[in-house]
Amino acid sequence: MICVAANPSADATFSVDRLEPGAIHRPTAYVRVAGGKAMNVARAAVRLGGEAAVVALAPEHGAAWLCEELEREGVTVETLPVPGVLRTCLSVFAADDGTLTEFYEGGAEIDAPTWTAFAELAAGRARADRWLAACGSLPAGAPIDAYAQVVAAGREAGAPVAVDAAGPELDVAAAAGPDLIKVNEAEALTALGREAAEPGDQARAAELAAGLRERAAGRARVIVTLGERGAVLAGPEGIVGARLDRPPSPYAVGSGDAFLAGVLCGRERGLEWEECMRLAIAAGAANAAQPGQARLDPDLARRYAAQVAIERVRD
Repeated sequence: MICVAANPSADATFSVDRLEPGAIHRPTAYVRVAGGKAMNVARAAVRLGGEAAVVALAPEHGAAWLCEELEREGVTVETLPVPGVLRTCLSVFAADDGTLTEFYEGGAEIDAPTWTAFAELAAGRARADRWLAACGSLPAGAPIDAYAQVVAAGREAGAPVAVDAAGPELDVAAAAGPDLIKVNEAEALTALGREAAEPGDQARAAELAAGLRERAAGRARVIVTLGERGAVLAGPEGIVGARLDRPPSPYAVGSGDAFLAGVLCGRERGLEWEECMRLAIAAGAANAAQPGQARLDPDLARRYAAQVAIERVRD
């Protein structure tokens, strides 16, 4: 798969005994990875036995580290250098209450010619036999139809295209006709203009997925993830739900990206969609079991996959 990384980051996870505002904290554990959704998807795909490449907009300060980290983990990377500093995203896990507090820095701003050059670079890597995945936030200065351009490039090359985004860029990309849209529950509610609500069940997620599929003119399959409550997939065959009953895990950051990696790896192996959902749920759960986004244990993912329940939610 080819993962389009428009807004990469250095993602750090600190573990502390207790998080106390105003105090000095000395982490008991620390993990730092090349981050952003596209990077996480690629890294998880390799952990799951797939092949992944990243095309990234890389700020000049931090680009070398970014490439070294990805290549060390078996991910091929090609960059378009841009001025600025690689952004940092910090997650702090507090052992006493099991909470995760997150701090996300904004990325370097780009101009229109830079995005055009990057879109052309990504388009040139699209292949009919590999998924093209547009994932994550966009840097300031990127056009509103940025991911729609990626979708169009993928379709022109005959490549299947997945989009994992939020906000206006998701709306425009969905209209361009991707093959797969993956969002979480909150993103789906926002996309459909619904009020934020208490976490729902798979029946409500099915309603959201069906609504998003209609927005995409019925072309795209739509997945709505629900964290530990599973996920649903809406397609021309109907809507199925997938769930894994397991104890809560503390390191949820990156689980949605590991999930998407599972789906795309499954499709590239020729698996049916329901089996892809099984692999995806297992990958997300394995990610949450340890710190470090998308550094999942593939053996744990395989064990989890055997325990995932698949059921038809509605026709």
